[in-house]
Amino acid sequence: MPIAHGADGLPIGVQLVGPAYSDRTLLVMAEQLALLLGGTAEGVIAPWSG
Repeated sequence: MPIAHGADGLPIGVQLVGPAYSDRTLLVMAEQLALLLGGTAEGVIAPWSG
């Protein structure tokens, strides 16, 4: 997921990896990381939250 842009304008990203069937945990982590970094959780799929 993109988290910032470098001085050259290129995106800086992070990859979240977990064990098999940990999709829900990874999506929660992605949502929290996005909010922590001042972004939004838009684009993070959370089918259980809605």
